[in-house]
Amino acid sequence: MMEEIKNRYNGLPVIARVMLIIMLVVMLIGGNDAGQKVERATTAANLDAIVSRLKDIGTRVLLVQYDVLPHPAAPEKAWAHLNANNDLIAAAAERHGCPLLDMGAAMQAAIDPDAVETTTDYRLLAGWLGVRRYRVCDLVGVDGVHLNHGGELTYGRTIFAKLAELGWLGA
Repeated sequence: MMEEIKNRYNGLPVIARVMLIIMLVVMLIGGNDAGQKVERATTAANLDAIVSRLKDIGTRVLLVQYDVLPHPAAPEKAWAHLNANNDLIAAAAERHGCPLLDMGAAMQAAIDPDAVETTTDYRLLAGWLGVRRYRVCDLVGVDGVHLNHGGELTYGRTIFAKLAELGWLGA
């Protein structure tokens, strides 16, 4: 199949050829617009333009919503503004017929309520050893958004499960 695609689009510029064979995009986007005070209508239009272009070339698009999880060491530093455009992401998903994944439930389920919160990163390899529940400081950095190892594993597992549920994995 790849040879057929390569031959079919051989006359196009390289970037166009790359774009034409993108089969799947998992997109978490729009949060920084809120922090930069971009008009919500502009953010919505940008989301629509991006999703439309991807869908026009036959790409499957999974839209993901933010989940800001305040870090216990500095809850005041959480980038809560990122959640502000989750409704725009949901509306774009509905308009374009894209599945939507809200990471909030997965991140909440990944919190180990019995874990002692410290800043010591003692479970660096825990995810690879099968641990599924973490201290909040193992899930996110101080800003509540950028993921630590537990958050990366939680996002990865959750997105993989959603793609499998949609039947988007494999041939």
